[in-house]
Amino acid sequence: MNSELEHRIIQYLTNSMSSVERADFEQDLDSDGQLMNEFIAFKSVWDLTESLSYESSDSDMYWSNFESSIMDEPNTSSSKLSVVRIAASILIIAVSSILMWTFLANDNKVVATDFSKNYQLDDQSNVILNPNSSIVISNDYNVSNREITLSGEAYFDVVPDDKKFIVHTNFGDVVVHGTQFKVSVDESDSSLLIDLFDGQLSYISNNSEYKLVSGDLLTSSKNVIEKLRSAISINGNDFVTCKNTSLADILSQINIVYGVNHNINSKLLNDSYTISFPKNDINKCIAILKQVSGYNFTFIDNSIVLK
Repeated sequence: MNSELEHRIIQYLTNSMSSVERADFEQDLDSDGQLMNEFIAFKSVWDLTESLSYESSDSDMYWSNFESSIMDEPNTSSSKLSVVRIAASILIIAVSSILMWTFLANDNKVVATDFSKNYQLDDQSNVILNPNSSIVISNDYNVSNREITLSGEAYFDVVPDDKKFIVHTNFGDVVVHGTQFKVSVDESDSSLLIDLFDGQLSYISNNSEYKLVSGDLLTSSKNVIEKLRSAISINGNDFVTCKNTSLADILSQINIVYGVNHNINSKLLNDSYTISFPKNDINKCIAILKQVSGYNFTFIDNSIVLK
């Protein structure tokens, strides 16, 4: 089984997929007989480890139960039996490690489903997760490191600190000290986008480092990397200008500037507009947004909503 396929199966079994990803995976299962066979084989081992204990005092008993389960069917070949036992030993270690990681990571996972979600990290850095996105925060975040893992799309407003802030993705790492930026990861076409609004950062992939400064936009598609200029520009303390920018990006910029949330249906977030809004008047900002978009936005309980 290749590593990408194994990764998808593990995500599915640990409920780490978005609803869209789960639907795509289930559709692939229905249409691909080989995938279904490998999934069934993997899941059978997975199911056998569900009752495993991580306490060392119980490990012998649980191993004995697991061994009995896989040895229920008679096997006359001693060499084949040895292979099965070795394979089972490897699998139980690997799958147990996965389960333990999942158990530890559950309390540190933040998921946004149909709406964007704001989350403040322990160092007061802010993350805005777009719909169908998630982050996993390291257990010792802000103690020995500032590291998170991103799936999907998020905006970051990072508090400066001696400890580097690192966003891990399946395609590379984004490393900063303090800045405002967006990272978008699309697993379906192996692409990544980094939009740097303010500050400096580095993108590290395949042992190569790409340095970005304010206004830089980096795209990576199937390991082809290109640097462009961002459609979003911050004009000192006065205005933020967004040219042909999605509503999701505009609202996230308003969130970064004013610290306000938004509760807008995800179906509207892909609509694009060109807008320039002030950084010192939220009411004027909402009025400009209404005029440009044609939607009746309003500001209630520190959130931008549709009236």
